[in-house]
Amino acid sequence: MELDFDSVNTALRDASALEVVQWALGLGRKTIATTSMGRNAAVMLHLVAAVDSALPTIWVDTGYNLRDTYIVAERLIRDLRDREGYTHLNFMTCIDYIEDGIFTLVYMLPSSM
Repeated sequence: MELDFDSVNTALRDASALEVVQWALGLGRKTIATTSMGRNAAVMLHLVAAVDSALPTIWVDTGYNLRDTYIVAERLIRDLRDREGYTHLNFMTCIDYIEDGIFTLVYMLPSSM
């Protein structure tokens, strides 16, 4: 499926953030959410959860984040932990998305945490 981004931008120009997420997830493509767990991550994670609470969400925790990131992350993890698709990788990793929610690990380096 090719997207005409000019048309998409025109159609979504006045859409709310929730409507944009609904549109994107409504495309029916295999999708995951990723997060940096930064201060602004909560908004996007909650929007995604509102549309599809089972969408796989991955945080690659390298162990080198700022203290504030871990404070935010603790709160978000509490909120997300019970979500079906949430995965916290406490490693620096590279993964490939295969199909049907299956990932394959390309490499993994344990973090310093």
